[in-house]
Amino acid sequence: MSALRVSLSMVFACQHEILEASISTGSNSKCSNMAVKPNIETSAWKDLLDKESETWIDLLVNEEVSRALRRSDIDKVVELLEVLPSGLKASDQLGLQKDRVETVMRAFYASLFTTVSPQFERLSDPSLREKIRLKVATRISSAHAKVHAIVSNRDHGYDKSILAHTIEEVNVLLGNNFESK
Repeated sequence: MSALRVSLSMVFACQHEILEASISTGSNSKCSNMAVKPNIETSAWKDLLDKESETWIDLLVNEEVSRALRRSDIDKVVELLEVLPSGLKASDQLGLQKDRVETVMRAFYASLFTTVSPQFERLSDPSLREKIRLKVATRISSAHAKVHAIVSNRDHGYDKSILAHTIEEVNVLLGNNFESK
């Protein structure tokens, strides 16, 4: 993963510098011959860079979310819930038993207070860091909300006391600036 981190840092740094140079109107000798208004090639190139950046951002977000959810095993619970046929009682299913889900939720809530530094914190661009942080937080909140909805539903046979935090509290703990629905 450290190779990915190095690659991401280099890609973002290079893209930022190249993009800055491509639209610069300063007297820098390398940039002074560039047109003040963007031309078709520059626009197409910028679009390509934006698309490539989004690919790398998505890759980093996926890796961070997977790593965060794996720490508590909530990823496995979410996967099982996603394939749970409607009409079945979740707590009666293998991997979704009451004690298993309770253990996973305790570990998940504990993981919200750990000081594991995400890899995106090493990115130098603060707006990019914040963009990735929000995407990661949103996806982690979404995973919690899926489990929360099933545990809150009496038909699935769980004790609601295993939910130490509401969806809104998890959003606040993760720094999300939205309210859940």
